[in-house]
Amino acid sequence: MKIVEVENVSKSYQSKNNEKTYEALRHISFHIEKGEFVGIMGSSGSGKTTLLNVLGSLDKPTTGTIKINDKDVVSLKKGELAKHRVENIGFIFQDYNLLETMTLKENIILPLALQEQDSEVLEEKLKPLVKKLGIEEVVDKYPYEVSGGQQQRAAACRALITSPAIILADEPTGNLDSTSSEDLLLLLQELNEHFQVTILMVTHDVFAASYCERILFIKDGVFIDEVKKQDNNENYITIIMSKMRVLGGKSS
Repeated sequence: MKIVEVENVSKSYQSKNNEKTYEALRHISFHIEKGEFVGIMGSSGSGKTTLLNVLGSLDKPTTGTIKINDKDVVSLKKGELAKHRVENIGFIFQDYNLLETMTLKENIILPLALQEQDSEVLEEKLKPLVKKLGIEEVVDKYPYEVSGGQQQRAAACRALITSPAIILADEPTGNLDSTSSEDLLLLLQELNEHFQVTILMVTHDVFAASYCERILFIKDGVFIDEVKKQDNNENYITIIMSKMRVLGGKSS
């Protein structure tokens, strides 16, 4: 089953004086099957963040179609888009995007609260999730009172609490130390493998990308290559590093 279908998507921006047009994405086409863990890699300015924004309905493509859960999201109106984002897309950001004036619990249940679901439903969905992600002991604390790893796990809980069709992760390990990064990646891998959560992760980090089953490489707004993980492929990281060197990106 295809969760994401992208056909011939382009995104252009005009300069302030409208004299020049910058093409951030050019005729992008791909699809993501249910349960896949897909990575998008490219150097700075390659178009990967723009792609994530249009997939997340935070921006609209100039041309092309995007279907998520078999729904054409490009044609949705503003109110419909907001409902679509809450119901179908979970976001995990590099800087967590947690509200400092709310506890972790309040941050996590916010998407459901916006849907005006009653307190029993909120608790029913919250408890197993925070237990699974190992933050049940700190859920009543504020973001500034817990570690970066715990904040990121809270952000992951918030992304998952609506049971979205897909998780979009934007450089999720960017602000974490090596131990917390590996913990988060193992968590994403577990969610993907054992719960069939579909994940699309944008990253420039080769180690993070190695957790993905499939990686699409983007340069100047165009997909130029793809690599898939094979069973017991010991050269997977080496292959990714080689592809990134060709793109002119970092291989951290």
